[in-house]
Amino acid sequence: MGIFDSLKRHAESEIEQGIWKGVKKTGSQLTKKGRNCTKCKKALPADAAKFCPFCGTSLRNACPKCGKETTPGTTFCSGCGTKI
Repeated sequence: MGIFDSLKRHAESEIEQGIWKGVKKTGSQLTKKGRNCTKCKKALPADAAKFCPFCGTSLRNACPKCGKETTPGTTFCSGCGTKI
C-alpha cells in the first residue's frame, strides 16, 4: 500500500466521522453536500470551481452592477447588494 492509499483511507475516515463538514463521498469522488449543477443537476465534485465537469455549465455569474463573481442561486450581490 502506497502513501496515497493511506492518505485516501485517512481522509475517508475523517469524512465518515464528520470532521470535514460540508463534504461527502459519492462513489469515488468527494462532493460538497447539497451542491449540484444548476443545469444537469448532478452532484458537483468538491474541486469544481468554475464549470460543471459533466455538462460544462458555468458555476459562477457576475453581478450586473459591480461585476463581482457570484454563485448561481444567489439573490443579492455580496459586493454591492444589488438584487440579482
